[in-house]
Amino acid sequence: MIERFSLGVTAGMLAKRYTVEEPPFLPRYNGAPAQLFPVITSDAPKGFSFFYWGVTPARAKNKPIAERLINTPVEQLTERPVLKKTLKKYRCLVPSDGFYAWK
Repeated sequence: MIERFSLGVTAGMLAKRYTVEEPPFLPRYNGAPAQLFPVITSDAPKGFSFFYWGVTPARAKNKPIAERLINTPVEQLTERPVLKKTLKKYRCLVPSDGFYAWK
């Protein structure tokens, strides 16, 4: 399972690659779920939005501190209730140039 990823390019390189305005972003080589990352969403395809990595289950009572789902095998996307609805409704592009899977 992927637990970390990297985005080692500059904000200018991101803007040029995706033909959008330059995001306020510094390269990060050890991206974790608690950090904000630039994402292009289907709702705002002309620029970057910033999101935390992970999905909080609807059943969580305390959403800010709830454990987030950060990895799911593709086979389970249509089986897990929290992901089934979001798969149909929300799409995004998460720029990345590498990932880490710990042993």
